[in-house]
Amino acid sequence: DQKKGFFGTVVLYAVVGIILLMICFKNTRERIIPETEKDSVAGAIKVAAKNKYWLLLCGITFFTFAGMILKNQSTMYYAKYYLNNEGIASLLMTIPTLLSFLMAFVIPTLAKKIGKRNCILSGGLATIAGNLVVLISKTNLAGILAGTVLCGIGLGLGMGVTFVMGAETVDYSEWQTGRRPQGIMTALMGFGVKLSMAMSGVVGAQILKFGGYVENSVQTEGALRAIQMNYIWIPVIFFIVVVILSLFYDLDKKYEKILAEVHERRH
Repeated sequence: DQKKGFFGTVVLYAVVGIILLMICFKNTRERIIPETEKDSVAGAIKVAAKNKYWLLLCGITFFTFAGMILKNQSTMYYAKYYLNNEGIASLLMTIPTLLSFLMAFVIPTLAKKIGKRNCILSGGLATIAGNLVVLISKTNLAGILAGTVLCGIGLGLGMGVTFVMGAETVDYSEWQTGRRPQGIMTALMGFGVKLSMAMSGVVGAQILKFGGYVENSVQTEGALRAIQMNYIWIPVIFFIVVVILSLFYDLDKKYEKILAEVHERRH
């Protein structure tokens, strides 16, 4: 019974997630006491809106997560109806997750060598290339797995640095305006991620609907194209946007100088 199976799996993940979050919360200690800033939410948003690097990063994270979620939620459809191999879906979803985890160990070194922006740029290009490899592989399993590996590496590269870069945009805001609305900047960035996840669900469902998808039946050509659109083409479009936005993000080149000036002002 897949309905009960999915429900039980989600409950298990939720329980484990809550336990891990509580362990993290219990062991987190504030090491730096921030200066209290009396600022309204509207004022903080105005300061954040002047920060071009934060705006670019919000766009990058929005489209990165949108592309990832849309692809993930389309995997079962792609495996079952396009590849006629429902059992391969778990492998196609596990590979990117595992690679993203492994990439976390090399990203700090890589980011120092090529820069965080270039990690996102390279990751976006790798993800686009991986999706195109899947596209030209059609139903060839070896090619699909190779493309999925490339996508996983690309996602790991891009997602591994975005939230570190978020902290750097707060420093830039302080350098630019003398104020650091870190709470509202972090909250809005997180809200953008949640919004992208919700949008992916709506977009994916509408495309399937327009394509004429009917659950548990032989799919029409239109439905198969809709499934392919969700699994390959729209993620490709989203990551093209990520690549374009990353080209305008050059904070890496100035960050050390900006940070030094911020520290000098404080003391």
